Amino acid sequence: MNKADKLVVSSLIGILLVSILLSLSFYPRLVDEAAERAQRYEGNSAWQEAVERTGTNRLMPTHFGVSGVPDSFSRISFGIAIAPAVLLVLTALYLLLRSRMGEEKVYTSLIVVAVSGVLLVLHLLILRFSTTEDAVFDARMVHLALGVLFLVIGNMLGKLKPNFWTGIRVPATLNNPLVWRRVHRTGGFLVTGGAVFLLAAALVESGILQLVLYIPLAAALLVTVLILPRYYSRRS
Repeated sequence: MNKADKLVVSSLIGILLVSILLSLSFYPRLVDEAAERAQRYEGNSAWQEAVERTGTNRLMPTHFGVSGVPDSFSRISFGIAIAPAVLLVLTALYLLLRSRMGEEKVYTSLIVVAVSGVLLVLHLLILRFSTTEDAVFDARMVHLALGVLFLVIGNMLGKLKPNFWTGIRVPATLNNPLVWRRVHRTGGFLVTGGAVFLLAAALVESGILQLVLYIPLAAALLVTVLILPRYYSRRS
């Protein structure tokens, strides 16, 4: 294992351990404040449904609507375990498969670490929100984290060579190295541009406007995956 591999593995394990420590540190407070949350969400239909479904008010928000109001709740023990469980699976898969990733492993590793970092940020934000009196979840840090993630992905796409693990792996790109290179270079530019709009979403307060600022990235991803391979395949 070289230094780069050690750094990636250490980062993934470190992120996983931090997520577990966060869950353990927030758990007592989440339990102690269960009655206060019950009063806070008394008029929330999703809360009432969750209480009836689980038979307890020891719940925490696990999903939010566009307006930032929680629209799904889970048992505290389940809610605090979601992110660590996902990170554990992601880390285990990476450790299991990294020896097969070949020369493009550096880019795949970068994506895995970036995704893990975003999951950790989301985990912290949800735990923090669940232990405050805020009625509406401020998603601006989420937009910022996702914006950084897609900036990383966009800048990486243009550097990818044909490989088994990472990239736009459709017949048109896999059968023609020239099409692969053109699709990934153009797609990288489009995704990077879409990521800038996500970063802009972190600067606005309107939930609707934040949602609108996701449209350029969604369009960039659709064009990159569905249109560019056919376009460049016909031109080659």
